[in-house]
Amino acid sequence: MSQARGVAIKFQNIHKVYSTSGSEQPLHVLDDIALDIPAGTFCCLVGPSGCGKTTLLRLAGGLIASSRGSALLDGAEVTGPPRGASMVFQDSGLFPWMTVRDNVEAGIKMREHRRLTPTERAFSQEQIVKVGLAGFENFYPVQLSGGMKQRVGLARALARGPQVMLMDEPFGALDAQTRALMQEELQQLWTREKITVLFVTHDLDEAAYLADTVVLMSRNPGRIKSVINVDVERPRVIGDPRLAEIRRAAWESLREELQGVGEPA
Repeated sequence: MSQARGVAIKFQNIHKVYSTSGSEQPLHVLDDIALDIPAGTFCCLVGPSGCGKTTLLRLAGGLIASSRGSALLDGAEVTGPPRGASMVFQDSGLFPWMTVRDNVEAGIKMREHRRLTPTERAFSQEQIVKVGLAGFENFYPVQLSGGMKQRVGLARALARGPQVMLMDEPFGALDAQTRALMQEELQQLWTREKITVLFVTHDLDEAAYLADTVVLMSRNPGRIKSVINVDVERPRVIGDPRLAEIRRAAWESLREELQGVGEPA
């Protein structure tokens, strides 16, 4: 199985309104979102809680529909979960009764509704090795640490041969040391695979370290407030003063959106 390459993501004038029950007003989550993410780039979405970051991610993944406007992958409008996209959430979502190997293979089985071919099984095993879990194929989730579970989630997403990875705060529940390690490993994986990544985070340091572009969103309804290009060569080093400057610029842009709430972690 050949490794897929990234494709462009485009949001065209996205509006999203959720209806609410009773006499409450509809919830206007996203307003006039227009954003182009070039193929093979890493884009981080950052903004206050409730600004629509996860909603935008789910629109790209075809899990929900916009009220107006459209999301496109490789020029094709997203009308349902696209074959070329994989999603990774904060909760690894592993099946507790399955081994690491079975969890990694499950994504392909559910998509194709059949057993894996020998080539697909070999490709799945390659992803287990890539995320550093060789030797743990027959372990169950209960036997794994939080970081290892997230590695299984990454391997499962990669085993689908995605062109796009949609990641919703995948490291948010990890301790600081494990989170830093997973950030380093994700940077290495992305450098090798060159797929397109759309990554939601509240962590400005994480965004500056991982992204080619940091997209800052305003409070509801969510709009694009500013876009910061991270022009720092890879591999990057946590603590690089140039990344600290990117973080400072992002914080200055977001400060007024937080309306007196403390600085994000």
